Amino acid sequence: MHNDKVKKVAIPFVIVLAVLKAGINFRGYDFYGIPAAKIFPHFYQFYSTSFGDLALAHIFHIYQRWSWMTLHIFLTLTYFIILCRSYLRSKVVVGDKTVFFLLIFSQITTLSLQEIGFYDILMLLGSLIAIANVSKIFKFSFGVILMSSGNPEQSFMALTLLSIISLFIVKSKLIRRNIFIGVFLTISILFVTTFWSQGAGRESYLGSEILRTATKNFILSFPYSILAILGPLSFIIFASKKYLDKKEYLTFLFSVIFIPALLSAIALDGSRVAICVSAAPLIYFLKFLVDEKNFKLDPKDWVFMVLFPPILVWGPGVLSISWQRLFSI
Repeated sequence: MHNDKVKKVAIPFVIVLAVLKAGINFRGYDFYGIPAAKIFPHFYQFYSTSFGDLALAHIFHIYQRWSWMTLHIFLTLTYFIILCRSYLRSKVVVGDKTVFFLLIFSQITTLSLQEIGFYDILMLLGSLIAIANVSKIFKFSFGVILMSSGNPEQSFMALTLLSIISLFIVKSKLIRRNIFIGVFLTISILFVTTFWSQGAGRESYLGSEILRTATKNFILSFPYSILAILGPLSFIIFASKKYLDKKEYLTFLFSVIFIPALLSAIALDGSRVAICVSAAPLIYFLKFLVDEKNFKLDPKDWVFMVLFPPILVWGPGVLSISWQRLFSI
C-alpha cells in the first residue's frame, strides 16, 4: 500500500521533471507548412514528402500561425496521453513502470517538446502507437501509416530496422509477420508519395553538395552528434550489456545507434533524423529489455537521466537550448 502511494506521487513528479528538463520550444515551420497546406495536395517549395499535418491543416482550414501551432500542440499532448495510457496501465510492463520512465526522459520526449510545430511529432506518435500495438495488426498498421505521414523516408528506414530486429530478436511469428507487413506498407506509401510529390511540383534538393555539407556538420558537431541520438539514455549502451547476449547486443547497437547515426551524418537536419528513425527500434528494445530481460534502473541510472542535458544538434555544432524559443510563437 505504501509503495502504491509513493508511485502515485512519484509519477506526476517525474513527468513534470522530464518536461522542465527537456524544455518547451515552438519551432514553428508554419512559414512552409501553411502555404503548402493551402494548396495541398500540390506542393509549393515544400521540400519534404511529409503529408500528415498538411492534410489535417487543409481539411480543417488551419491557415493561421496560432491554429498551426494549436494543431501541433494537440498532437504533442496526444503523444503524452498515449505514452501514459500505454505504459502506466499496461499489464505487460510489471512493477516500477521502467519503460515509461525511460521514454519520458528519452530524446523522443526532448524532440517532441523542443520542436513543436514540426511534422516530426507524427513520426514519433506513430512509432509509439505502432510498438505499443505491435501484436495487433490493425492498430500497428495505423501507427505505421501515421509514421509515414510524418516522414515516409524515415518511416521506411525505421521499419527496415525493425525487420532486422525481428530476424534476430523477435520470437513471436505474429509480431514478425506484422513487422514485415509494416515494411511493405511503408514501401507502398513511399512509392506513392515520391511519384505524387514529383508530379505535384516538388523540387528535389538532394545532391553531392548537400551530402558533403551534412557529413561535415556531423563531424564538426562530434561528440554531440553521437550523444544526441540517445541523450539521457546513453547509459543504456553499457547498462544493457549484462542483460543481452552478443547477438542481441550487436542488433541493439546496429539498429538503434549505428544506422541512425549514419543517416544523421548524411542529412542536413542533424540529430532530428537519428531520433526519428531510431524511435520505433528504441521503444521496442526498451520493452524487450524490461519485459523479457527483467532490466531494472539503478540509482546511478536515475542520476544520469536527470542530470544529462537535452541535446539537439543543428548544423555544425548548433545546439538547441531548452526553453530558448518558448515565446517565439
